Formats: sequence, C-alpha cells, structure tokens
Amino acid sequence: MSALPPQLAVAYLRALSCDVRAVAVHGPGGAVLAQDGVLAGDIVRARQADHEIAVAIGPHALPALVGHDAERTLELVLHPEHPA
Repeated sequence: MSALPPQLAVAYLRALSCDVRAVAVHGPGGAVLAQDGVLAGDIVRARQADHEIAVAIGPHALPALVGHDAERTLELVLHPEHPA
C-alpha cells in the first residue's frame, strides 16, 4: 500500500471535524506539500522527523482529538500501512 498523498491527508482531516478551519502539510525545510485555508488562531500540530501537519481549529473542535487525528494522519503520510 502506498503512503497517503498530502492533499488527501488535508481532505481527510477536514472531514473528521466540523470545526477545522485550515490544514497544512509541511515537508523538509517547512515546504508546503498541501494546504487548504489560512492557518490562524488556535493551531494543533503533529510533528515527525522533518514533517508536520498543522490544523487550525475553531471553538467547537476538541484539540486533543484533532491532535490525535493529525498524528495518525501524519503516520499514514510518512509510513504506509502494510496489509496483514
């Protein structure tokens, strides 16, 4: 199975919460690999190696849950799952 493309990761995270304002996937050196919306306000981040997913959330989002979703999504971007 191939890794999750960054643009699909953005769409996936947006679909998981009703109060996600923006999502960005950053690669090495902070290069923007995919982005939807403007990152402003409260930001939840997931980092691994030289990659990051940043999610701007509104007042109705659950930050811990969005953080968990961002971490798991970043895992899928960097390390594809292997079928059992």
